[in-house]
This record gives sequence, structure tokens and C-alpha cells, in this order.
Amino acid sequence: RASRGESVEDGVLAGEVGAVVRAALDALAPEQRDVIELAYYGGMSHSEIAAARGLPLAEALRQSTS
Repeated sequence: RASRGESVEDGVLAGEVGAVVRAALDALAPEQRDVIELAYYGGMSHSEIAAARGLPLAEALRQSTS
């Protein structure tokens, strides 16, 4: 269902993009997916992710870009 101010086409496109993003995340190794989800969906910085996961900052950065 389209939200107020959003066309039906916009709603369909957003759903399709969301499905593609989810499929891409599902294709990643679990540790990479976790870091990316924490950064983009959780709003955490790489420093916060490293501290929360007990990783060196360089490893958290590597996992988010590899």
C-alpha cells in the first residue's frame, strides 16, 4: 500500500529495491552481514561496532568493505 504522498509505483519500486538489498545481504558471510546491518540499520559507527563485537577497528572496517 502506498503511503501518503507516495505513488503506487514508488511503493512497488521500494519493495523491489528492499528485496534486492535483502538478497545481497543474505549472500554475504555472516560476520560481514552483521557489521553492515549494525552500521546501516543500527546506526552504529565502525568504532562502536568494533567495541560491541570485540574486534579491532581495522577488522570491523575490513568486514564492512570486503
